[in-house]
Amino acid sequence: WVTFPFLVVSFQAGDLIGLFTNRTIGATLYGADNWERLSLIIGKVLHYSILFGIPFYYHGLTAALVGSASYLFVQGVVLATTFAASHNVPESKPVQAVQQILTSANWGGVIGNFFTGGLNLQIEHHLFPAISFMHYPAIAAIVEDECNKRGVQYAKYPTLPEIVGRFVRYMKEVGVAAEVPRPLSSNPHVMSRF
Repeated sequence: WVTFPFLVVSFQAGDLIGLFTNRTIGATLYGADNWERLSLIIGKVLHYSILFGIPFYYHGLTAALVGSASYLFVQGVVLATTFAASHNVPESKPVQAVQQILTSANWGGVIGNFFTGGLNLQIEHHLFPAISFMHYPAIAAIVEDECNKRGVQYAKYPTLPEIVGRFVRYMKEVGVAAEVPRPLSSNPHVMSRF
């Protein structure tokens, strides 16, 4: 939990590095033309103007820094919690597409999709990463229907509080070992199975 607030900062740094190197972790970015690059730069300038520039103009440096840092930290916690909760419920515990479906869980619908950029619909996010998140709610209905036809479990929760509650209970369940591991040999670093 301590690192959650810094998640957004690392994403912002990755965006800027990717802009200039055409690479991001695990991928090379092909095909971005100058207009797309310019639109990204304009978007970042607008974002930081709203986040920092306007508060600095009206309230000074200290208020702008405190407000911006608070916003980024809260956003990081929300984003990291969304990631953690969407991948760590008992239903999400594997063929490639089926594994993506079985190891993710969705929550919310169109409104959650809007506020998270599609990250609430983790199943579709993993199956179709190159498709705009605006299509995920429609795709989710199709994927769920296909899963039901094929007997593949499709985990979904109606709201964020429901999946976060399930996540917390699940983490508590898996954090309690049924038995303490015991050494297999005199080497204390080699442990037996539970």
